[in-house]
Amino acid sequence: MDPESYVRSCLPAHAVVTGAILSAAAGEAYDGVDRISALTDDILRIIVSRLPIKDAVSTTVLSKRWVRLWSSVPLVFYDEQLSTSPESTRVAAVDCILSRHPGPFLAVHISSIEFSQRHLKEWPPLLVDKCVEDLVFVGLRRSFSLTLPASILSCTNLRSPSGVGTFPHLEELVILNCAINQDILNYILDSSPMLKVFSLVLIHELPLTVRLRGQNLQCVNLCCFMGSEISVSAVPCLERILAWMALPPLNSGGILKVAIDAAPKVLGYMDAGAHLLQIGEIIVKKGTDVRPSTKVWSVRILALKVNFGVLAQLKVMTCWLRCFPNVEILHIESATLNLPSDQHTEFYEELDLIGCVQSQIKKVVLHDFRCSQSELSFLKYILKTANRLDSVTLVQAENSGGAMDTQLNDLAVLHWGCQACSISLLAPRQFYGWNFRRASDLSIEDPFDLVHGKEVSHFSKDFK
Repeated sequence: MDPESYVRSCLPAHAVVTGAILSAAAGEAYDGVDRISALTDDILRIIVSRLPIKDAVSTTVLSKRWVRLWSSVPLVFYDEQLSTSPESTRVAAVDCILSRHPGPFLAVHISSIEFSQRHLKEWPPLLVDKCVEDLVFVGLRRSFSLTLPASILSCTNLRSPSGVGTFPHLEELVILNCAINQDILNYILDSSPMLKVFSLVLIHELPLTVRLRGQNLQCVNLCCFMGSEISVSAVPCLERILAWMALPPLNSGGILKVAIDAAPKVLGYMDAGAHLLQIGEIIVKKGTDVRPSTKVWSVRILALKVNFGVLAQLKVMTCWLRCFPNVEILHIESATLNLPSDQHTEFYEELDLIGCVQSQIKKVVLHDFRCSQSELSFLKYILKTANRLDSVTLVQAENSGGAMDTQLNDLAVLHWGCQACSISLLAPRQFYGWNFRRASDLSIEDPFDLVHGKEVSHFSKDFK
């Protein structure tokens, strides 16, 4: 998926009915009475507010009453609904609608036109004056060199924008496909006391150190960016820290430090080959003596990325698992290449029991599964030592090769530590990439549980 398509997949759903039609169509039972005009103004305003913008504006030709109605309806505008018109016509239409509608603006989503610096100068004051509450402002590829004006920061009524801003009522902020510095980030976070969901997606020229904080912040979503440190502190309401394709800068030879001084319930993806975990003042790496001060008891769902063929990453992974003793759901994205690799059998034989594996974990999902010997060695360790395990889901990697039934049958003959468990092999996931909207939806318990293909095979054992 190209960056522009990914950005579009991140945008919120429309609040209007795109297929709605306003008409009094004739039929066998039609008696010629204009019942629509007999409706009260309040009801007609509700109808107009749910129409696509072209149809809503078209109602103004019906009569002076309809002109007054459209002008009195809070604007809900999505420029994608003008997609059948030429580019210049669409830009002119946006210009006209924003300037002529008296407001207020409930929602303005501008994401499919090529606007200019002139528009960036003229539109934000209109959005401010007309009290926009929900704003999506996305420049396409040719608009990337444009600078977002400071006046956009005066939209104090905003509750859910996708752009850059600082607002006392703001609950969700998505900053995507743009460049931003740490001073602006600090200013936004400090001036958004009600912020609950904060997302950085496809950020260019990200500051090397990103420090996140907020008294009401519940979800931090970081996707497709590079930096040297992510620090999350002074966040008492935090529920989840989510990072996908978060990497150190190219050609730096370094590593991305993830510093946590909070108690989230959901954490991932932590990359054993690219991330350095810091809990409080202690850096947790292979060989670290895990103490009570390095344990985060709140985490229930954990996602890791591991190359099972690299011993150093296995040591980091097991050390991290000891830091999260109450994990119940474990997701692991396998970075194992489809090449011969050491099974590391001796490593697992000598490995001491891991608290969360032995007594807490109920579900394990292994993504991008290739059925390599190193992956099978890990699965054998889990099955032998996990006493409360209910299910193991193996999601095949793309182009992962032939049938895996023979290798998986070897797992069935093992002595399992749990009383009853099922193993499912699924076809590759249907959508490659991070499901941004799902990750930001706090009503979904497990944001890492993506949409996969059909079940290829399934078997279970019951020792009860």
